[in-house]
Amino acid sequence: MRVAAVLCPPPLPPVNGRLVDEGPHYQVGSTVQFTCNERHQLVGESSIVCTETGFWSHPPPFCKARCPYPGDPEHGRIAPVKFSYEPGDHLKVTCATGYVVKMEARSPQCRVDGTWSEKVPECRSYRDV
Repeated sequence: MRVAAVLCPPPLPPVNGRLVDEGPHYQVGSTVQFTCNERHQLVGESSIVCTETGFWSHPPPFCKARCPYPGDPEHGRIAPVKFSYEPGDHLKVTCATGYVVKMEARSPQCRVDGTWSEKVPECRSYRDV
């Protein structure tokens, strides 16, 4: 009598992400890797393994929107400094002595799609304002 091979169900790709290698069948020991689209960060395990129980070793990860570090303006600094920013985060620009941000400049905010609402304001010399 032949025993049927244990298979895991196909994992769903995360929203704003994808499976790196998709196979038609996932037998015990099969590994699936996940990646996220640009401006998104993987939360959870980046790879999962099909176990002998027919279930995956971990739940599939998800992809969360993130804004990249935009860099400091010339003659200034942004705060807070992070590798990446979550939607809703705001940036504050502090200029070096003798420089100032225009009064009408708005504070950049990280949007839900992983982009900044505004460019980082420039620091301008007091003489040019």
